[in-house]
Parts: sequence; structure tokens; C-alpha cells
Amino acid sequence: MSIKLCCCLISFALISHVAADFGRIVVNETQQITLRCHQSVKGDATWSREKDGSLSRIITIGGDEDKKHTNDPRYYGQADKALVITKVKFSDSGRYYCNNEPAVELTVIPSGTKIQRVNETERVTLECPDEESEDSKWSRLFGEIPQRRFKMKNKKLIIKDAKQEDTGLYYCGGKPAVFLNVTRRSTSEFKLYHWLIVVGALIIIIITACFIWRQKCKKQEAGTECHVYDEITQGSRLQPNSESPYSLIGPSPCSGNDQGSSLPANSTYFLLDKPKAPTNPDDQL
Repeated sequence: MSIKLCCCLISFALISHVAADFGRIVVNETQQITLRCHQSVKGDATWSREKDGSLSRIITIGGDEDKKHTNDPRYYGQADKALVITKVKFSDSGRYYCNNEPAVELTVIPSGTKIQRVNETERVTLECPDEESEDSKWSRLFGEIPQRRFKMKNKKLIIKDAKQEDTGLYYCGGKPAVFLNVTRRSTSEFKLYHWLIVVGALIIIIITACFIWRQKCKKQEAGTECHVYDEITQGSRLQPNSESPYSLIGPSPCSGNDQGSSLPANSTYFLLDKPKAPTNPDDQL
């Protein structure tokens, strides 16, 4: 029983969500537009508009003659039960219903209103046209302004991360200020953007690897250096050789230093006694 009840509630929620969807139309003033029902209509179709929280009937289309519920001559019907509005005005903006079912959400952009176009995920700033007005409160034609991504500062409305759902007509101080059109990035732009990120990351990795390798080579070159300094006595320069009076005990400075330094390793040096001249003349021969 509970499973059946749950399924019924889910079905009702889905049907209600679909029924509440509006088709969106955005036009400039003085244009002619055609509004159509979401579904095919059998019999008469009564068009109405939401106004002050209630539906106000406009026209009933069907039979040989349309029945108007308003004196405005700009409204008339078509054979497919569509509603036509000629020379639309800003005041025509609103939500329209076909047989009490949501049909179209109409936005008419007033003449002279700024149209601002941005891509998704971009940061956008909307400016109030009347900077001298004390009333700088921002609002939009349909829906509320979310506080999470929107910020009002110095009579400006800042949107941190624009989304398609942000498209619409915005008011500042109760007057139309700007129409924001948020478009989705094309697939090619999206792929190019990500490829640029990947290529940039690879370049940074290669440069870093080259720098590390070069520093390592410098250290290795410095570690192979072996400086042996001779003792200078009375202005003469002695070269270390087999006849030198100095001997080296222990490992060679070059082989004994494994610390990457040019300094010789710890070795022990000692001074040999200078050979004495023979005292016997025969020994000299």
C-alpha cells in the first residue's frame, strides 16, 4: 500500500512539474508574435494572462468566430488555436495560459533598454541606468534574485557565476535597466578551453623538469672538481711528482670526496727529511 502511494505521489510531482513549464519568448517592442499551446487542443481554446495573482481572459478561439474578452484589437486567433499579438508593448510581458495550462512566458524588451550578452560561468556586472536615483533595489521580471551568486554593491548587481537561468529583464529602482542574455558555451569553445589548460600545465611541467635537471648537473660538475695546490717556497713553484719531498698518505682528494664539494677530503701529509750531502769524497764519485 505504501509503495503504491509513493508511486502515485512521484507521478503527480512529475506531471505537475511538466505542466508548470512555460515556453519562453523574448521580443522587442512593436513586433508581432504568435503564442501556441503546449499540446494540441480539441474544441475551443481560451487564452488568458496572469495578472495580479489571477488569470484574466483575453480571447476564446474556436468555431466560426472568436470571442474576445477584451477590447484590445491587437489580439486575434488562428486556426491552430494560436494567439497572435500585433505591435507588442512592454506591458504585454507576462505569463500566458491556454485553457488554464501554462503556455508562454513572454518578455517584451522596452525600447532603449540595454541588452547585455555573456557566456555561462562568466562574471557579469549590471549597472543601474539612473545613478542619481535613491532607489537602487534590483529585481527581475520573472522569479526572485538568488542571494548565493548575486551581490548588490554601489547600485550595481554582480553575478559571480552566470547561468542560463539568469537570462531575463532586470529592474533597478522599479524601472527596466538591462536585459541579460546568458548563452551556453559551444562544444568547440569548451574543448579548446580545456586543451589550453592541459597544454599550459605540460609546458610548466617541462620547464620545471629542465630547471631541476640543470641544477643537478651543476652539482655533479662541481663534485668532480679536484684542486691540488703546490707549496711555493722562495718564489719557486713546485709541482707534485714522484721526486717531491712531500708524500700523501691516504686516499686521493679526488677519490675521497663524495660530498659534492670541491674541497679535498681529509688526508694526512707529512714532511720528509731532506737528504744529507755525502761527507766521504769517495761517495761522491
